[in-house]
Amino acid sequence: MRMRQAGLWTVGVLGLGLLGGLAWTLMPKGAIKGKHATATKTKVVVTASSPLATLAEAVHHGQVDALTYLQERLKAKVEEPDPTLGEAEAVDWIEVLTGLRATFRTLTPSQKATSLAITRGILDKFAVEPTPMVWLQTLEPSHNLLTLGLADANLEVRIAALTEVGALWTWVPGRALVGFPVERRALADWKAGLHPPVVLCLGHSETRARAAAVHCLAALPLDDQAEPALVGLNDPQAGVRLQVLQDFAGRPNLLTEDVLLPVLHDVYPDLATLAVKLLEGRGLTSEQIGLCKMIAHPRPTMRASAIPLVLNRTDIDPVIWLLHLSRDPEESVRLKAVEALTDRITPEALVRLEEIAAVDPSPAVRAAAVRLLPESAATASLPPLPGSPSLNPRAN
Repeated sequence: MRMRQAGLWTVGVLGLGLLGGLAWTLMPKGAIKGKHATATKTKVVVTASSPLATLAEAVHHGQVDALTYLQERLKAKVEEPDPTLGEAEAVDWIEVLTGLRATFRTLTPSQKATSLAITRGILDKFAVEPTPMVWLQTLEPSHNLLTLGLADANLEVRIAALTEVGALWTWVPGRALVGFPVERRALADWKAGLHPPVVLCLGHSETRARAAAVHCLAALPLDDQAEPALVGLNDPQAGVRLQVLQDFAGRPNLLTEDVLLPVLHDVYPDLATLAVKLLEGRGLTSEQIGLCKMIAHPRPTMRASAIPLVLNRTDIDPVIWLLHLSRDPEESVRLKAVEALTDRITPEALVRLEEIAAVDPSPAVRAAAVRLLPESAATASLPPLPGSPSLNPRAN
C-alpha cells in the first residue's frame, strides 16, 4: 500500500455547495446515517483505547477530552501490515470530522488548532490506497473546518489553518481518479475553494499571519496559483519579505530577476545580500549584478545612467532591460529608455511601444514611442484629435 503523491488542481465545474449531495449520491447504501447528528447531554466515557465510533460520538457531544485521544491515535504508528481504511472505519473518521465541524466554534484556540491538525490527519488516512468511495464525505466538513480556521479571530488558529492547508494542496485520495470525472471535479473544487481565503490572509494586520499565508501559497505547485504571495515583497515588515525570498528562491519563473531588482536596495542589508546570492546562483556575474543595482537604484538619475551601459553590453539582451526601464515611475527615465529602443524594435518592443503611445501619462514619452512605430501602428495608437468625429460618434 502506498500514498499517492501526485497533486490535483484543475478547477472543476462542481460547486462546493454540491459536495455533500454528491457524496451522498455516490456513497454505498447505508454507509453513513448521521447517527450523532443530535447531541445529547449524556457524557460519553472515553479512554485512549475507546473504539473510534465512541470517540466520534464524544466529539459530537462536544467532549474535548476526545481530541487528545484522537490526536494520539492519528500519530501512533500502525502495527498492522495493511494500514488501509475499511469502510466501517472510514465512516467513523467521517463522523469525527462532522463532529469537529459542529463544535469548532465552541472550542478554545488551542483546541481549534488541535481540531485542524486532526482534520489533516484524517485526510492523510484517506490518502492510502485503496480508500473507499466514501472519501467524498470528507470534503465538505474538512473544507468547513479549514475555512473556519482561516477566518478565526485568533492569530494562532489562523496560522494553524494555513499550515494545514499548505500541506494539503497536493493531497489526493488513495484512489485512481482517472475515469472518475465527478470525483476529480469534486477534489478540484475543494482545493479551489480554499485558495481565496488563503489569499485574503495576505492582507491581515499581523505580520506572522501574512508570512504564514506566503508560506502556504508557496506550497502550491502551479505558478499562477502561488503568484499572489509575491505581493509580500512589498510588505512593510522585513520578515514577510524574507519569507517570500526563502520560499520562492527555487522558482525563477515567479521570482524573476525583474522581481528581485528592488530587493537589491532593501533597507535591511541581509535581504539585499540574499537577493545578490539568488542572482549569483542563476549565473549572473558581479558586473551584471552591479548593473542590476543601477537599474533598480532609488535615484532616477542612477537608473537613467544605466541605459548607455546596457546598450554597450553583449552578454545581456539590452531590449529586456530597456523595456523594464520603460515602465519606470520617473518620466525622464522612461523617455530615455524609449529613445534607446531606436533600431531595436523587436516584437516585444513593438507591443510595448504601442502601449506607451496609447496610455503613457507623459506627452513627451508618448510622442517618442510614436516616432519609433511603423506608420500604420503609430496612427492606430494615437488618441483622437479634438473635434474628431470618433469623439462624438453619431448614428447613421
